[in-house]
Amino acid sequence: MHYGGGLIMKVKYQSLNPSDARIHIDFHNRKNPVSFDYVNKKSAFSISYTTFLGIWLPIAIILIAVAVMGVVIAVIVQPVGIETETTELSTSDIDNIFLGLGLIIGGVVFSILGMPLIPAYIFSKNETLLKYMPKINAWSFWALSRFTCDYIKVRKLDSKVFEVPVFQNVYVEYKLTGEFKKYVHELKIEEHNFWTRQYSLITHRVKKQSKQTEYWKMLFMFDKIPKTGYLEVKFS
Repeated sequence: MHYGGGLIMKVKYQSLNPSDARIHIDFHNRKNPVSFDYVNKKSAFSISYTTFLGIWLPIAIILIAVAVMGVVIAVIVQPVGIETETTELSTSDIDNIFLGLGLIIGGVVFSILGMPLIPAYIFSKNETLLKYMPKINAWSFWALSRFTCDYIKVRKLDSKVFEVPVFQNVYVEYKLTGEFKKYVHELKIEEHNFWTRQYSLITHRVKKQSKQTEYWKMLFMFDKIPKTGYLEVKFS
């Protein structure tokens, strides 16, 4: 996160764990203005693997589709002048065919799920690379959403609090000018306070309950109601 505490000061604050985090910025605290708090703190490897899997999966699907189309075309479009013979398959031949298909399917599944393990392990063990995970995660999110984000610009407030009611806590960039910058006191990013339950299909009892981390809100708090300038926020 980038925090602009003055006219020319720009400081970067970052936690090395890329899990979704609550973020609190106290603009009056010049010594320790930014703090992080986690709802469900996961390992760096787990977060990295999920991100790289999301990037690799559509690429793998395209490559597999191209390979399957190539095989189908090769079978259907046979060279002119070559005669084909019909032969009966023995039980061992059928077994070998199913074994081959099983190996191919196993290889495909491993390539899809296994390939992301390599960069996930490397990034999770290297603090320098791990610092880039939030940007990589945001890029993969933007790619899946066709590189779009939400945007709002506010010039007038009726209270000392402005809320972005819902977003996914993937990306935030904000700009404050005039009295919006002069009177800003706090910025809070936190999850909506409800839980997610998973029920048993047979007994209908609760199998698992956890704090949800999909829906978040952002709060700007001011010492006085701003009358000049604006607040601009881009978020996903």
